[in-house]
This record gives sequence, structure tokens and C-alpha cells, in this order.
Amino acid sequence: MLKVYSTNCPKCIMLEKKLRGLDKEFELINDMSEVYEASEKYGVKEAPFVVTDDGKVYNFLDIIKALAAGEV
Repeated sequence: MLKVYSTNCPKCIMLEKKLRGLDKEFELINDMSEVYEASEKYGVKEAPFVVTDDGKVYNFLDIIKALAAGEV
């Protein structure tokens, strides 16, 4: 399952809609303390970002590309 770290910004909302439209199973994490902790852990400075079960981290543009290519 994908973990989507969100701040409810426009990009975050767009990504959520995209994932729902593709029927992707995901966990939405928008508790700011959890988002901050994960951003520190994974070295990500911008939301939204996605972490896969195997620990791969995608920023917004990379996850959109991966979804379009069917890689995720």
C-alpha cells in the first residue's frame, strides 16, 4: 500500500484525486507531526510525497510519472 504524506495543499489534493481515480489503495497521512517526522526521515522537503511498502520515496512529479507509466 502507498503512504501519501499530505499537507492538504492543491498538489496534495490533486494526487489524492488521481489515486482514487485509478483505484489505488493508499493511506493518507495528513497529521502534520507525522508528515514532518517522515519528511525528516526520508529527506523530503516538499509535500506531497509517497512512500511504498518497499521504502521507495516519490516526490509529486515522480509519482505522477510512475502512475502514468504503470510502475506503481
